[in-house]
Amino acid sequence: HQPETWESFNGIPLRMLKEEAPTELKLSGDSIGVEGLVALSSWVQQFCPALHTLKLDRCLLAARSSPLDPEQVMGVVRLGLALQQRPSVTSLDLSSNFLGPRCAKTLAINLEKTQVETLILEDNLVGDLGAKDFARMLYRSIGVGKKGC
Repeated sequence: HQPETWESFNGIPLRMLKEEAPTELKLSGDSIGVEGLVALSSWVQQFCPALHTLKLDRCLLAARSSPLDPEQVMGVVRLGLALQQRPSVTSLDLSSNFLGPRCAKTLAINLEKTQVETLILEDNLVGDLGAKDFARMLYRSIGVGKKGC
């Protein structure tokens, strides 16, 4: 389903969400999966101009059995694009989602163009390659001699 056709999101009437845009969205433990992340990303772009905290821990955004599956990267791509259009988001929790190295690389590239200051990725499958991608992103974002992490 495309977000434009929704009458509700997570049981909340869409008209109410448009009128009372959230500043904090916590979906911790809701098994939204990749399709849900794609839909949520579109919703964030459209209806959340003041969103500053997004908690998506334990939402099964990737499958534990296939952390290298390219299809799983699609949700992270859409989330990254949504965050680029929402500079108000400064805190993102993606812990315990089985995100693998490809998701980490995609996320690192997209977060470089956002205002996210707090990123929680514990209990994922990022591995050495994903960690290197985040290190490169931080180096480019913060730069040598600037205050940061």
